[in-house]
Amino acid sequence: MDRNYRKKDVKRAQTRRPTKERRENPIVVLLSLFFLPAFLFFCEFTLKISLFGSIDLKELFLALLFSASTGITITLVCRAIACGIASLAENKQVIRPLCAVLVGICSAAFLILFLVQYVYFSFFGDFFKWSTLDMAGDVTQFYRETLATMAKGWYWILLFAAPIALYVIFPAKRMPRTYMSARGTLVLITIALLCHFIPVAVIHLDSDEYGDKTYYTQIFDAPYAVKNFGLLTETRLDIKQLMFGSLGDIEDDEIGGDTMPPINQTPDILLGTDSQEPDDSSAPTGDGTNTTDVPEVPKEYGYNVMNIDFESLIANAPNKTIKGMHEYFSSIEPTKQNKYTGYFEGKNLIFITLEGFSHKVISEELTPTLYKMATEGFVFKNFYNSLWGGSTATGEYAVVTGNFYDSAKVLEMSAKTYQPFVLGNMLKSEGYKTTAYHNHTYTYYTRNKSHPNFGYEWIAIGNGLTLPSQSWPNSDYQMAQVTAPSYVSSEPFHTYYMTVSGHALYTFTGNSMARKHKLRVSHLTQYSENVQAYIACNLEVEDMLTELMAQLEAAGTLDDTVFVISEDHYPYALEKSEIAELYGLPNDDNLFSNFDLYRNFFTVYSTSMKEPVIVNEPCSAIDILPTVLNLFGLEYDSRIISGTDVLSTTPNTVILNCDQTGPKWNWITRYGSYNTQTKVFTPAEGVTFASEAAQAEYVDSMKKLVSLKRKYSHLIVEENYYKYVFK
Repeated sequence: MDRNYRKKDVKRAQTRRPTKERRENPIVVLLSLFFLPAFLFFCEFTLKISLFGSIDLKELFLALLFSASTGITITLVCRAIACGIASLAENKQVIRPLCAVLVGICSAAFLILFLVQYVYFSFFGDFFKWSTLDMAGDVTQFYRETLATMAKGWYWILLFAAPIALYVIFPAKRMPRTYMSARGTLVLITIALLCHFIPVAVIHLDSDEYGDKTYYTQIFDAPYAVKNFGLLTETRLDIKQLMFGSLGDIEDDEIGGDTMPPINQTPDILLGTDSQEPDDSSAPTGDGTNTTDVPEVPKEYGYNVMNIDFESLIANAPNKTIKGMHEYFSSIEPTKQNKYTGYFEGKNLIFITLEGFSHKVISEELTPTLYKMATEGFVFKNFYNSLWGGSTATGEYAVVTGNFYDSAKVLEMSAKTYQPFVLGNMLKSEGYKTTAYHNHTYTYYTRNKSHPNFGYEWIAIGNGLTLPSQSWPNSDYQMAQVTAPSYVSSEPFHTYYMTVSGHALYTFTGNSMARKHKLRVSHLTQYSENVQAYIACNLEVEDMLTELMAQLEAAGTLDDTVFVISEDHYPYALEKSEIAELYGLPNDDNLFSNFDLYRNFFTVYSTSMKEPVIVNEPCSAIDILPTVLNLFGLEYDSRIISGTDVLSTTPNTVILNCDQTGPKWNWITRYGSYNTQTKVFTPAEGVTFASEAAQAEYVDSMKKLVSLKRKYSHLIVEENYYKYVFK
């Protein structure tokens, strides 16, 4: 009987149909396939909320579709790699684990990208750019600030990472274990393409001068791109720029025919406005005598121009770009010389760029030396610090060269260009001893290459500068103390300082200079602790200036020395609420769009001056160089520098880029200001245009002017333009 049953079992087994492979739940498969798109969208959403506080429907729509496009594409690539390996191994059992691992690795890489950008923006108010990847070693020097920023936002960091844990628990184990059909693959590819090109089409519908299309195709602005398109798209645009040149790179066929709009005739179309020229009624003359009661004989001044044969340059230009630049610059009306031309001729010059300084620090009580300089020299009432997108590097480049650029690479770029107008080169050719000092690492921002090219003997930490003590940040006072003896008796001399004591962190524990001066600000109870710390660390500037003046006086060269002092940018590393507190501005969503946030301090001072000179004309960092060149009577051509001598009669233009997601390429003149985000022009106090048409004409001409200045200021360094002018 047992034998019969065994025969039946064998027969039954031989005739049984093969077991069908268990079908996978299509919903589960979709969930696993769409994990990466969902994760990327989650990160985009979290980044916008954590950094910007909100996200509107359009931003949400674009982030969703771009995330879907990127996520689906990468998932398909991971599936293709896994299936390819399985096919070679003739073992489709490896598809699931391979795909799970590959998608997991990609998810982790994107998580790191989002976390790095979250921390970077939280500290710098800008996003890290791939074009500056070779400068990453410089940034790592600020590990204290990085750790402090991470500690503040630990809960956001955990939220970013949470989906990775969920992935390990569920989607990674539910990856498809079979080959994907051609039809299924085609469907996903179609979805990915639609998810990319639909938002691109939406972006191109916004053709406003400073709308989405402009920032997607022409101007790369990281905060704008992240806020409006998402970090994934910002990263793609950044890498595209790195590989193929700037989004706004100007082709040869775009150069030529550009001329400066006739904005110098604008007062003719205005009613009820003063010219707002420098108020110099009680200013001393060039010989140092006060002429308040002596009427001046009218004098016809010449122009700040050089003998440049533009016609010959145009005829012999090596390419269309350089030819177009010659045509453009030759169309600009040069600035007139004035009663201050040569006012400081032959004097010594100490030029200081202050790290992260704000005019709100200055007071007669806390900073008597700085207060004296700020109120008794050339007093620029309407000076602004624009943000060019490269932090200290771009701020310093604007101050030193009179031109502007929007990448931290600009100092490195400028090291490879001819720079005839920078003060180091100009005064060195006049026989001055020219040195530049910085109390931080000498290679930071490649200043070891740029500043020697600017005509300076470059001395910094690691390159000849030794301070009595080392701390973070280092002491500005000690830098002045140890360096001044080497030049104060060496007339004529020109010394440049880049300070560091005002660098973040702005806490008593994270800034050694803040700790050093803590007692001096203990009575400022109207401010929070971190704002007190910020003010305290900048008291080092006061001590530095006091020390310099003391050494100059001891050497007998104080009256023969001029101080030019400004800063690279406002203290953006303070918390938003602390910035509002320091500046007395509303802590609302419009804080970083408020132009008053970017008002700052610029002075030209000498003890030889008998009376202050009040300057009401709006000006900015790019105007410092031409103004100083005119004051020292140095020959330069005002047509080929982006900035303007503020003491001339030419109406000046401040180009103002705001922080974070604030509006970019705004402008301010004596007649009013224009906000590119709101598209609103606000006439200055007391200014009334003859008609709406006249105002519209003025605004249009100023828009063109700003666009041209942006275009050609970039080209000056990109094309090494001065080399072609002076050969």
